[in-house]
Amino acid sequence: MPVIRGLVDGEAAALAGRSLPALTGGALAAALESSPSGVLRLARYEQLSGRERPAHDRLTAVLPTVADPSLRRDLEVQLQLGVAFEPAFGAFTLSLDGPPGVVESSATAVRALVAVAFDRLVMDGIEPAGGWTAAPSVADWAEQLSLEERARLGLLELLARDDPAEILDAIDLLYWVPTLSLAHSLVVEGLQVADAARRAAERAGLGAIGPFLDHITGCCYTTQLRVAEAADMVDRALAGFEESGNWSWWMHVRSIQHVLAVMSREQPPGGGTSSSELERLLLMGDWRDGRRSLGHSVLMELAIVLTSLGDADGARRIILADGDIDDLVLTNPDRALTAEMLCAAAVADGDTVEAARLQRIVDHMMPSPYVLIVRERMQALLSGTAVQEAPVVEDLGHGFEVFRTRWLLLSDAVRRGRRDAALGALANLDAYATEARIAAVRTRAVQLFRAPVAPADGVLSTRQLEVATLAAAGRTNREIAAALFLGVRTVEGYVASALRALGLARREDLATVSLPVSLGAASEVAEPVYLTLRQGQVAALIAAGASNLDIADTLGITEKTVDKHIAAIKDRTGLGTRTAIAASFHTVLARAALPAEVRGPVRADG
Repeated sequence: MPVIRGLVDGEAAALAGRSLPALTGGALAAALESSPSGVLRLARYEQLSGRERPAHDRLTAVLPTVADPSLRRDLEVQLQLGVAFEPAFGAFTLSLDGPPGVVESSATAVRALVAVAFDRLVMDGIEPAGGWTAAPSVADWAEQLSLEERARLGLLELLARDDPAEILDAIDLLYWVPTLSLAHSLVVEGLQVADAARRAAERAGLGAIGPFLDHITGCCYTTQLRVAEAADMVDRALAGFEESGNWSWWMHVRSIQHVLAVMSREQPPGGGTSSSELERLLLMGDWRDGRRSLGHSVLMELAIVLTSLGDADGARRIILADGDIDDLVLTNPDRALTAEMLCAAAVADGDTVEAARLQRIVDHMMPSPYVLIVRERMQALLSGTAVQEAPVVEDLGHGFEVFRTRWLLLSDAVRRGRRDAALGALANLDAYATEARIAAVRTRAVQLFRAPVAPADGVLSTRQLEVATLAAAGRTNREIAAALFLGVRTVEGYVASALRALGLARREDLATVSLPVSLGAASEVAEPVYLTLRQGQVAALIAAGASNLDIADTLGITEKTVDKHIAAIKDRTGLGTRTAIAASFHTVLARAALPAEVRGPVRADG
């Protein structure tokens, strides 16, 4: 193993392993904290591991203590890279032009390019406070491509020098640069730089980056629909993250595995987490304290799975589990795809206002080839014209989008009752599925021709809704009984009756459905009201006397998102005020999680 000067005791050995989190805790982390350059490396390890908050706090604290201008620039660029991925940390203020007279390292120069490029991708499609003025132009996308190219070529030049210390200085870039290429639909370039990064990391003794390189390589192969090769890489990444206890990244890789499974197998991978269980992990997990973009990517990938299975409403439920589309930390292509899935659900509901809003979002995104494809498909969906297979899909070499477009051609023809066109689209999809070895898609494609199954007739009482919501969130019967001041057997009865009413077999399935509730005389709405899991939680917390801030803290969401859920509850239930909501949802959800001053008296009726 090459000797890299300036490392603390145990750092080289930890870097040689396949566990980046091993570098972020215990005596090793304490030793790194003893100097500003050590803090910089520690924050770098934390950022890539998904521990964005401690990295941000650490860099913010050390910056005022550093006088050396070059080290200050290194720290500032690393800090702003974190802000690019987590807008909640504040305004992105990084300039590519460093302070006059300051000599940047090659890694810092590349990192600045990556930070600026990702900030532009993440903010693309989010409406500014003053509203949109003009849509981004072709020149804006050309500038974006220039940032990616400069970052990619800069990293390749750095790696070619084969200096172990310089490669360690760029350890996070070994993952972020190929990821940046993939975000620009430059799949071949992403694979090339990932391969160069892997070889350089091996020479420099940086085994800790291995699972990340397996992951990005698997993502590139998935994009190309090289399913067997993708599955091998994804399995390796999954094992690496599981072994190191890096559960945020494990969750992300697991969702990629489900995307592969929906194309290559009848069922998701055996012996592991089901999509409903993965959804529950998302709802209960602490990933919001780390890198939210990881969790939001998982939401999108699970939505892709559900969309591929023909469940547009389920895809919408998953996507909106952590807020509106503007609340999600997604890059340009992921936001466009998310908007398209939400638009399909809105069109299916006849909600033309929401569909038009989502179309406006995509219209105000940088016109990347990927966005142009999505824009054309959404326009066809809204106008009622047939979806076309744009030549640009083939030009991208983006196998997954070829598959998605052919799937949409098929489902669009089925939806319009154009049987001849549908059979032709099925033949085209089947030919591509055979070529790409994703034959399981044909089975699901044929199912599109079958009549849909009618939803269950059962509805839930407000008490059943509250119990079902807690059960869906993973609470045991005993915990639910304690929270609601009920007997355990009473809770068991409510869970069983809720499952029967919804036609479900397992309590885990409660996390995957909208919960129909009967409000009786409390509401002007005569039909059953369907609330998502999150809406049920918000409604019951209102009844517990919680303020919007309390609800946001308890559920790990923003107050803005709470407001949106309340508005949705009022719209769906016909209950015009918080008092009316509290009167209908009169018991307590997750009461123990609330601050003592907002718990108030408990009602045990029901």
